[in-house]
Amino acid sequence: MKKYRIYPTVAATGRACVALLLLSGMAGCLKETFPKDDTALGREIAGASPGYFAAGIDAWMISNSVGAWGYSHYDFGYPSIMIMTDMEGQDIAPMNKYNTFGAFYTVQNLGPDYVTVQVPWNFFTKLLKLSNIAIAALDSASVNTEAKTVLAQAYAYRAFAYFQLAQLYQYTYKGHEQAPAAPIVPENITLEQARNNPRATVETVYRQILRDLAAAERLMENTPYVRPSAAKINLNVIQGLLARVYLVMHEFDRARQYAALAGKGFRPLSEAQYFDPASGFNDLAAQQSWIWGLDVTAEDGCTKTGIINFPGQMCNTYLAGYAAAGYAKMIDAALYHSIPDADWRKKAWLAKDTEIIPGFRLPKYSSMKFKPCAGDMKNNRQACDIPLMRVEEMMLIEAEAAARGSAGLDAGKKLLDGFLALRTRSGQSQTSQAASVAGLVDEIWKQRRIEFWGEGLSFFDIKRLEKGITRSYPGTNHQMNARYNTSTTPYWMNFCISRSETNTNKGIPPEMNNPEPKKPEDGGM
Repeated sequence: MKKYRIYPTVAATGRACVALLLLSGMAGCLKETFPKDDTALGREIAGASPGYFAAGIDAWMISNSVGAWGYSHYDFGYPSIMIMTDMEGQDIAPMNKYNTFGAFYTVQNLGPDYVTVQVPWNFFTKLLKLSNIAIAALDSASVNTEAKTVLAQAYAYRAFAYFQLAQLYQYTYKGHEQAPAAPIVPENITLEQARNNPRATVETVYRQILRDLAAAERLMENTPYVRPSAAKINLNVIQGLLARVYLVMHEFDRARQYAALAGKGFRPLSEAQYFDPASGFNDLAAQQSWIWGLDVTAEDGCTKTGIINFPGQMCNTYLAGYAAAGYAKMIDAALYHSIPDADWRKKAWLAKDTEIIPGFRLPKYSSMKFKPCAGDMKNNRQACDIPLMRVEEMMLIEAEAAARGSAGLDAGKKLLDGFLALRTRSGQSQTSQAASVAGLVDEIWKQRRIEFWGEGLSFFDIKRLEKGITRSYPGTNHQMNARYNTSTTPYWMNFCISRSETNTNKGIPPEMNNPEPKKPEDGGM
């Protein structure tokens, strides 16, 4: 695993200020826009060093202090949002002590006036801003190959931001096309326009997502690009994003097509790779499963904090992390017991209370999935890479899209059975038992819950499939104050827009915000 990040250099004196601009902690609300001279400066250096734009956006993905109040233990860029969203579902059961993501798990303090909601809003709106300045500065007609590549990546990042915003702030696409989602922020927006920019409809936002991904795909297809690592967006990543978007939109044949394209050249994790004590789920270079991931180094700010990072929260065997302080992350007991013994992934969670080293015990159901950096439990710089998209996801998208599209149930079952064979112990078997498309979709959903546990996808599946959550049942391991059951997607999964936005953007007055989430016993369902 690499330990240091190397950024591109610029020979011209003073031109590095654009990189500093991109890497700085400027607030991320939609009301803001870059002054014209910043864009002009960006255009001036774009041809010589477009890599600065890419470096700035990549760095933002793992930035600390995204919110407005300095360092917070639930504030470390996109990985923190992965945990926030997973916590709102049912698959992670955290221990009670030091529950820094407790607001999301217990559905408390999530109204527009709380700093908790500033993190996702600020993160994605700043990601839009960084993408916009790169798009505005880099001419798609340029003969500079690097510029075209970075422009494609900027379009893909912008589409990713819109896609996540649409899913966080509104219900799923199908049936909610005319509901308000998030504002559209073009690269040439003026400050006056940004201060009166209403929420666009779900349908409008998805049209923008598809336009951006089409632009990214076109640029990347026509540009020779061999990325240095899976941390960089390439054509496979763009196609994977298209597969996700089309799946949400119920464009199933297109979803299947793009999932197959995205997975070309990648191989699912083997059992040995999955459980490797040194590189299991912490090193994007250790296997060929990760289509896209975050490359985290020992010198990144989130790593230097020691625990304000993804492994600090999700790696239960990191001795300076939250698990060692009594805040281990466990799998939902019902989900664990639904995994057949024939499935080797069941070993990713403890079957009983276990002493990891003398004096350090983890409770039953604790995750052993995410490994400490290089297997070193004591190193206080956990430079662990983080998966964002794996070939296994594309395989399961193919199976679901086949069944729900023109190929039909039998084609979907065959694809799921092929996936299950890769997760089954030698000499044993797992096969689909579905008698209907709906039954197969539920089987695939279960496989997604198991395969991508802790990877920030479960929340989006609940919303996409319009499922409820179940935390209260005999034998549950969820906390007493969070044992909520809902029969449909709870409205608390529609995040509130930060008050800082509604106060300054006349297009989104407070009454156009989403309702403040409430616990079920307080009327929230």
